[in-house]
Amino acid sequence: MNMTTSLDNIPLKMNDANIDDKDDPMVKDILNEFQQELEINTRTPPPPVDNYQVNYTPPQKPVDYNIPKNVPMRKSQSFYNEDYIKKTAIIIVTVALIFSPIVFNIVMENIPSYISSNIEKFNYYFKLLISFLTIYIMFYYKLL
Repeated sequence: MNMTTSLDNIPLKMNDANIDDKDDPMVKDILNEFQQELEINTRTPPPPVDNYQVNYTPPQKPVDYNIPKNVPMRKSQSFYNEDYIKKTAIIIVTVALIFSPIVFNIVMENIPSYISSNIEKFNYYFKLLISFLTIYIMFYYKLL
């Protein structure tokens, strides 16, 4: 292979000790770029500036409706409850006996006439009062 310029004709700058590469504009540009990158990488980021205000109101505490905390939640609610059925049946039987014309007439015959005349005037209210007292006494003595 033939070269157009022989190696002997190329001047060698390495042999000359007085040559300084700092004055070369290309070397200066490269050194400046390295210096800028070094400054960017070693610089600590400035603290964030808080020039804005946040209008934040904390959420209010939910209202407590005195719900028991330790009551387990049922997954599905059933309308069948044996205790309620028993209590309801006892109340219905009690009210039926009090409002029954047969039972009421037997009671009216056995009480004095001055009391029975007043009871007959307020027949409906008297029956309500008797049924209330009977059911209350059953709850009080835990019969229901």
